[in-house]
Amino acid sequence: MFRHYLSSALRNLWRFKSFSAISVLGLALGLACFIAAYGAVTYFTHGDREFPDIDRVYLVFGRYFANTPAASYDTGFLPGGPPGRMVRYLPVEVPELTAVAGLQLLPGMHVYIGGHMSFVDAAWADPTFLGIFPLPFVRAAAANPLTQPRQVVLSEAAALRLFGTTAVVGRVLTLENALDVTVAAVMKPFPPTSHFYRAAGAPGLAQTGDFNFDFGFELLISRETYEALQAALGTPQSPGAESAYTYVMLPRRSGMTVATLNRRLEGFARRHGLDSPIQHVEYRAEPVAALRLDALQRAVFGMRPGISLVALVMLVAALVLAIACVNYVNLAVVRSIARSREIGIRCVLGASRLHVAVQYLTESALQTALAALIALAILAGVTWIVDARAELDLTGAIASSAGFWTGVSLACLATALVSGVYPAVRLASLRPIWAIRAGDALASPRTGPRLIVVAQFAIASLLLTALAVIHAQNTQLRAAGMSPGADQTVVLGRGAMSQGASVEIWRQALSADPAIESVAAIASAPWEDDLGNGVVLASRLHASHVMARSHLISRDFRNALGMRLAAGHAFDLADASPASDEVVIDRALAQALGFGTPQAAVGQIVYVLTADLRVDHTVRIAGVIENQPLRIFSEFGVHANIYHLLTPEQARGAPLIVRVSRNAIPHALATIDGTWRRLSNTPVERQFMDELFERAYRMQAYLDRALTALTLAGCVIAMMSVFGMALFVVKRRTHEIGIRKAIGARPQQILTMLMRDFSRPVLIANLVSWPVAYLALQDYLSFFSERIRLSPLPFGLGLAVTLAIAWVAVYGQALRAARIEPAVVLRRE
Repeated sequence: MFRHYLSSALRNLWRFKSFSAISVLGLALGLACFIAAYGAVTYFTHGDREFPDIDRVYLVFGRYFANTPAASYDTGFLPGGPPGRMVRYLPVEVPELTAVAGLQLLPGMHVYIGGHMSFVDAAWADPTFLGIFPLPFVRAAAANPLTQPRQVVLSEAAALRLFGTTAVVGRVLTLENALDVTVAAVMKPFPPTSHFYRAAGAPGLAQTGDFNFDFGFELLISRETYEALQAALGTPQSPGAESAYTYVMLPRRSGMTVATLNRRLEGFARRHGLDSPIQHVEYRAEPVAALRLDALQRAVFGMRPGISLVALVMLVAALVLAIACVNYVNLAVVRSIARSREIGIRCVLGASRLHVAVQYLTESALQTALAALIALAILAGVTWIVDARAELDLTGAIASSAGFWTGVSLACLATALVSGVYPAVRLASLRPIWAIRAGDALASPRTGPRLIVVAQFAIASLLLTALAVIHAQNTQLRAAGMSPGADQTVVLGRGAMSQGASVEIWRQALSADPAIESVAAIASAPWEDDLGNGVVLASRLHASHVMARSHLISRDFRNALGMRLAAGHAFDLADASPASDEVVIDRALAQALGFGTPQAAVGQIVYVLTADLRVDHTVRIAGVIENQPLRIFSEFGVHANIYHLLTPEQARGAPLIVRVSRNAIPHALATIDGTWRRLSNTPVERQFMDELFERAYRMQAYLDRALTALTLAGCVIAMMSVFGMALFVVKRRTHEIGIRKAIGARPQQILTMLMRDFSRPVLIANLVSWPVAYLALQDYLSFFSERIRLSPLPFGLGLAVTLAIAWVAVYGQALRAARIEPAVVLRRE
């Protein structure tokens, strides 16, 4: 019986070649988009596979909620926790855990070798850390160096940079010129699939890959060694800083799950004094294997809860697959009219409705299988290109994941069922007598196919509108992020002032060169998103409060960053020495504080409030600058900025901003490098600010390209559907068109009528999609510090493109119908 079904399916596949080709290619595109999205999610949720038992390893995340009216926020779950208390109390509260380990990153640590200083990105960890993550050692003097006093683990790259060789076990180096330690092991580099992966570059700058949290380190010491270092420096610090992380490993066979652990973590902050009057914390364990997905989430949407990148990607991919399934169903319904006589004869000869339904489901399964093979071929090419350009291993990760192939098989099965059930039921429900009598003229479906077209184009319009807005937002980000004006801005790393050099010393050393236009310092390099630097302000007592992002800068920062002055002064070198309470704000903050113009804000007193809205101190507005963002995202809706002067102590560890003439960039860089070598004994660390922006912006560009590919696939599928529908409509209305032409209708009128009929469902589809698109895009745009205004243009563009798709798809068929000779049509009657 199955052989009969299969042979019949192959005959019908060949018999309806045009419809079959459109159906299979449409399904192939839809499946390719869905499988690619599913493969990407699989890749980013299955990291660190080089470590055994990684599925049992979790990282404790904290979610911070404000208790005060000034700071209404919910951070979502952020990595980091109090390892001191976690390591002490978690084994007591949850004794079933195999291991608990704390890790704290120490970027830019000073390391001295023979009097020569270098920077390394270091970290301390508990000895149990190496039990959870057995690092790949090249050479090691002990199985667990973290159990030995004052011994460290060094990466191969750091060993080569510091000593010129990897044979460094037993060599001595000095941390912060205060504590001698011995190299006990050298570790291999982590692969890009690990959340510890660290890209090549200077220490202290952005080093991680595009899809990783900033967990990279090249020097690992024990907690005991770190505490000894702090004691030697005379500055003991609490190891529970925000940059610390707590890892846990679940037991292998005890029945304990992460859900059990999370239940026991409820109230942990309250029980151990980690809440404060300002905020309270909730803790939850998340799988380490999914950390790269969390990094991707934060790179695209910032540190804000509310939107899941996985849900968004899979939703868009599912919408494209839905368009493909709807396209298949639409064409199948149309094709069922041509097959009605065949079905009627089969039923008369004894075929049951079940036989007819199974026959059509077999055809659907065959076409879905062909589509899946084409989709996998497309996927292989796409992953090869992505792997080469983004330094990933999508191909290897996907090929080795049994879960991925299970999911793909289930997706193909679901596609075959969703696409085939309705047409199968429709064919099986035909009454034989009517099918034989009516033949191809069987009552033609009108409402169903039109509703299907509306659904397809509603999805296509939604994707097109979102693509237009995201592209416009990214263009705005690039315009704001690239160096304003003709000149370039160079950012120097923190090592520039490692030997006691100040901003003034650097300015004096560089000012003799006419290629150097301005020198300033800033506490946090531009385009490096962070939390914890918000400030609450009010223009008068008991007035509504405003949140702003606070920046610590030195004099001449406005010129160094290419900012424009709106009113007052902005700590320029030519200005009088600023008072300690003076600040500079941007136009957005001036408006938020209620000042009608920038000039009206100059000289005004502003109250700085505590989290519970009490007055902490006052500041005086010295000047107002035009809006110019220094961050990609607007955390918690903060779009305004305030600038305070750095103290001399704060400036010592701040990056430098040097503005250079565009006409003499090589000469200016040579001057900067020469000055660095005179003022610092550390390797030169410099990047163009445009490079920092490109790194921060890169994930937005990836999102733009991915959405473009998905949208184009959806539009192509929609075009196929309309083309197939046009084939059916023209055939069904041939008699009507012949009569119209016989009584005097001109070809142009026939063409206009058909184009108008096909445009109507497209217009309805756009009207349906616009409210959904508007609400979703308003929420998306609220993430950014520099955002566009949501205008009618993207919605009009979506309408224009979908109409153009429909017209291109049906024009040829409509033109052929308009040229029908009435005599030929009426002769058949």
